[in-house]
Amino acid sequence: MAAINGTENEKAFISEELYEKLSKVSGKLEEGDILVTGGGSVGNPYIVPDNKPLYTKDADLLWIKNKGKFHSYFLYEFFFSPTFRNYLGSISHVGTIAHYTITQLSDTPICLPSFEEQKKVGEYFQSLDNLITLHQRKCDELRSVKKFMLQNMFI
Repeated sequence: MAAINGTENEKAFISEELYEKLSKVSGKLEEGDILVTGGGSVGNPYIVPDNKPLYTKDADLLWIKNKGKFHSYFLYEFFFSPTFRNYLGSISHVGTIAHYTITQLSDTPICLPSFEEQKKVGEYFQSLDNLITLHQRKCDELRSVKKFMLQNMFI
């Protein structure tokens, strides 16, 4: 899975037996957990959407286990904030590939209001993202209609 917008790229599958064996050692990703890229395009979040089996072996993915202390979408949005982006720029190791480590993640200052406030803010931004997605689809449809009309206008 790509971390940006949860888009899927190449999938790899493992057997259920191997999944269970590996999960006993490393734990299972659960709905509401957050994965954050730690190498390359650092700091990009992904919310685990459900409890379907999902396993990752990538050492450059940082796993934030949601134990009910934060609202997933609130924290997801934090990773796009100018505050975080500026902080990330000041601390990430840059060489050939930028890195953001689990230690740096643990030391990242995050202002967490009450869970109820996080929920309201998170749901508000989630609604905005959904609205933007709907309008983007409509805009894409209108561009297709425009293209069709222009192609057929001078036949």
